[in-house]
Order: sequence, then C-alpha cells, then structure tokens
Amino acid sequence: MAILEEYWSGVLRRLQAEVDTFNRLIDHQGEKGRENELSLARVLERLVPSKYGIGSGLLVDSQGNYSKQMDIVVYDHSEEPALMAQTNQVLFPVENVRLCIEVKTTADKEEIEDAVEKMTSIRDLKSHSTHPSFAFVGYQASQLAKTIAGHLKAGEQGSRLDFACVLQLGMFASKAKFAPGVAESEEEHVVGVTLMHNRAKNARIAGSFMKPSDDDLTDVVYEGHQYPIVNVLGEDFVCEPSRALLLFCESMLNALAPEDRRSVLSHYLTDIGRELKRL
Repeated sequence: MAILEEYWSGVLRRLQAEVDTFNRLIDHQGEKGRENELSLARVLERLVPSKYGIGSGLLVDSQGNYSKQMDIVVYDHSEEPALMAQTNQVLFPVENVRLCIEVKTTADKEEIEDAVEKMTSIRDLKSHSTHPSFAFVGYQASQLAKTIAGHLKAGEQGSRLDFACVLQLGMFASKAKFAPGVAESEEEHVVGVTLMHNRAKNARIAGSFMKPSDDDLTDVVYEGHQYPIVNVLGEDFVCEPSRALLLFCESMLNALAPEDRRSVLSHYLTDIGRELKRL
C-alpha cells in the first residue's frame, strides 16, 4: 500500500491493541464503553481539521428539542456560539454539528438498532442547515459477518447508518456518497470486509486473500501482529481490521469535506487498499 496507508494502518493497529488490552483488564461494561469512546476520540482529534472540536453530549434545536446522548460529536469550532461554551461542552446546536459517532464495545442487532434510533433523534430536530452525518463503530461482534451485514443493510436507504465499522470482523459499510472510491457504479450502499491480501515480494496481490491454516482457530500472527479470522459466506479468511477503520476515517473526512469535494486522504489511498469482500 502507499506510505500514508501504511502509516495509518500502524496507528489504527495501536488503537486496536490499546482497546483490546483495556477490555481484558476491566470487567465493568460501562468503563469499557467509555474508554473505547475516548480511545477512538483521541485518534480522531489528531485526524480531523483543526476547525473541528470533538466532544460528547446532546444536540439541541431552536425549538427546545434535543436528541439522545451522543458518544462522539464532531462540531465546528468556528461557528460555536459563546452561549454554549461557558462550561464543559455537553449541549450542541444541531446546526454546528457535522458528525455524530456511536461507539459500542460489541456490535449486534440490538446495538445497531439503538444507533439507528439515535440517528433518527438527530434528524427529527429542526435544523436551519443540513443535519449532521451519523456513523457507528463496534470493536467486537457477537454474530457472524453475514448476520451483522444484514443488520447494517436492513431497512430503506434513508434509515441506514451513513457509514460504519466493526473492527473484529474487519467490516466496513457506507452509503456510496461517503465512500466513492469504494462503492462501485450504481451501488448505493456497500457492505464488506477488509481481508488480508496475499503477497508476492512483499507487494499485495489484488483479489487474492489470505486463509488461515487448520491450526489457527480465532487469530493469525503475521509479521508480529495479530489478525482475527472471519467467516465470509462459509469460508474462513484472515481479516485486517486496521484497513476497515482506515476506510471509516476516509468516509468521516469525506463527510466533513465541503460539498462535492473529496477529502485529501482520499487522494492518497490506493484501489487495493480499498478492496472489500462484499457481503
């Protein structure tokens, strides 16, 4: 992959290792969830343009309505009214928010449906501008990739999450407009997994994906890093979660970019770096 892809793959592997270590040490689900949110927020703070701030809380509109609690809120610093910035940031005028992200320790049908409800609570607000985008990140999965993909594709296009990532499965999902480099022609919504490519002379081979040996049960160690095994339509493959999160970050930056423009990151990702096994 390109230098930028390799760099961010390393950053995101460290994020995954940090979260995995913390989750092994802490039993309290609430603390796990909050630390997972903070770990992701720390990465995003270093990635989004400096004009944006990152917080958590409720979105409000001019009619006195408010949304459900949001795990991560990406808002515009330059437009934030002083009235809402005199204390710790917990209330965000809907017009100033660009993106909300729901973060879950475990992704399943219930958690994805809860995320859709939170997205709906935002879109029910009266906004004098466009409503913010909404995304989902799950660190682990309690169901097969095919099942989770079905939950992400459920419902009409307008009721689906704008983009999502489930790390343990290396799964990435997005509406086409947020991932134009991934979605194929006439594809409105894409869901797939980022599998580990086979290599020749250390170069990735397009369309050729690594399978685990019979001795590998849940994970494979490759070049000193641990990668999970995922079942894709009845076959086991080695997946590359950091690549799924990299595509998530590309969609996030596309959502924050001015209308009809792609993020700078998009120009540095390669076709093979975006390759998905569709579900």
